[in-house]
Amino acid sequence: MGGDRPSFAQRWHEVLDSQGRPRPAYHPLLQRLGNSSAADIRELEERLDAARRELGITFELPAEERRNTWFCDLLPQIFLNDEWDLIVRGFQQRVRAFELFLRDVYSQREILQGRNLPIPAILGSPHFQRSAVGLQPSNDHYLHLSGLCLSRDVEGRLVIKNHYFSHASGLSYMIQNRRLLARVLPEVFQSWPVDSIADIPTEILMRLRGVASRRDPATVLLTPGVASAVYSEHSFLARRMGIPLVQGEDLVVLDDGLFLKTVSGLERVDVVYTRVADAWLDPLVFMRDSRFGVPGLIHCVRKGSVALVNSVGAQLADDRSLLHFSNIIVRFYLGEWPVLPTIQTYWLGDLDQREMVLEHLDEFQIRWLTGERFLTAGNDDSSSAELRSEIRRSPHLFVAQPLKDTVGTLCIADGRKTERLQDFIVYGMRANDSFEVFPGALTRVSSLANGRTESEHGGGGKDTWVVREFSVPQTGESSFRRPSLLPVRQVTSRVAEAFYWLGRYLERGFNVSKMIQVIETIEMEELNSVERKLYRPVWNRLLPLLENPGKSGRHSMTNVNERYRLMLDPADAGSVSSMLKMALSNANSVRDTISP
Repeated sequence: MGGDRPSFAQRWHEVLDSQGRPRPAYHPLLQRLGNSSAADIRELEERLDAARRELGITFELPAEERRNTWFCDLLPQIFLNDEWDLIVRGFQQRVRAFELFLRDVYSQREILQGRNLPIPAILGSPHFQRSAVGLQPSNDHYLHLSGLCLSRDVEGRLVIKNHYFSHASGLSYMIQNRRLLARVLPEVFQSWPVDSIADIPTEILMRLRGVASRRDPATVLLTPGVASAVYSEHSFLARRMGIPLVQGEDLVVLDDGLFLKTVSGLERVDVVYTRVADAWLDPLVFMRDSRFGVPGLIHCVRKGSVALVNSVGAQLADDRSLLHFSNIIVRFYLGEWPVLPTIQTYWLGDLDQREMVLEHLDEFQIRWLTGERFLTAGNDDSSSAELRSEIRRSPHLFVAQPLKDTVGTLCIADGRKTERLQDFIVYGMRANDSFEVFPGALTRVSSLANGRTESEHGGGGKDTWVVREFSVPQTGESSFRRPSLLPVRQVTSRVAEAFYWLGRYLERGFNVSKMIQVIETIEMEELNSVERKLYRPVWNRLLPLLENPGKSGRHSMTNVNERYRLMLDPADAGSVSSMLKMALSNANSVRDTISP
């Protein structure tokens, strides 16, 4: 199996040292792959991709791309014990500091009164929720289930690249990557003491239940719906936890309580694991035109009848402008030096930082405060001037980070070793007053040698191994049993309605196409004018109404064009083509209830 030596200058390489030799942790795996032929490796890749399709693992790219993607590499990312312990300590420290920061900002604001942070960066952030001021967070914590994005500097030191504190995006892909590699290469796990991540969904469920104030609480996962790029992640987590995957229209507030609408009646809901942004959670409090949230949900939170994970207001912790001030936040609340430093980040709402970045614009990528969008200066003066103009219009909405914010790695493509870029997202969840980090990570990998690692830009992943030098004793807490609550046999009214219309549209499409088939057969026969006058009015009365009716308001079978329109015209709501599209839309809305 061939491959070129790495050529990534001024980047740390995860797999190879500066001489191009495999690092000790990767040597056995690379040796094993090196003993295999390119044809054998390609067969493994094909099996890996087939398993991915079978499991239904996708990431929907923007609409203009018109495709979905996700891939998992054969070569895993490996963290040894000492380095993993450093990651755990750094993650726990960062969560403790930002938990105290959120409590302070939404109450006394001592850090602002002491002028330790610029007030516009905090209170002027689009992610600061004024409605959360004075609102008691669920179980007295803002951050319950969180993620942290890491990379390395040129010397290999781990640095924090971004916070995913409010939404642990990508968590399911970490678990799915392990499932994929275990299916294709089960034998490698027999010789490596890799920490298991199979029980993570069950652990999450048990801790979600611990957030509620009522015994035997009912839990749901709130998703924006199939339009979300990570809908497959929401579906996977809900299935593995054994809880309903719901949209805003599936829930209703009655008598200070939240209820799930099912075909057997209303079911009480105590905990909502939300993957909907704060601003869309409740149209009575936040965005009035929100169709993703639940009217009255925040009222239930105030009454204490419903717990939200993560709590309203937590999204402020993901604001990238706070990365620049993270050292101040850690020192102010904990009196400690950061265990893991933050990647160089400049908030452009500060005049001095903005002018410095604008003077060296070609050295930075400009990023929005949240999300995965970024801007870089082009090679021509016009694109650079346009970027400068956009920054100056609303500088407080941008930060600047180095262009080289990832590390090099080796991947396997078409039976050969190839260079890619990568970073990591680690995840953890609160357990009472402590915060435990799951023993794995989503290692994000670019699809091209100089591409982006984010899934929104076509990136994929690697399985991530946490390898201990000794066997970790099992504790009683690792053997959770999945409880039986709002069992999967419960069908929400929305799902039942979608299945009903799915059947109706398919039935109508079948009947219309059958009629057209019969008419086409009759038209080919030699009929006289009297016979035609007898059957045509009957068929025309059976056909569906026109979208834009003429005198009769119905279709006519007098010519081939009209029959073609009735079969294939997407602009006609009565055509077979339109009915199949509507059936497909209903099927997509409930695809979490059927197998991939």
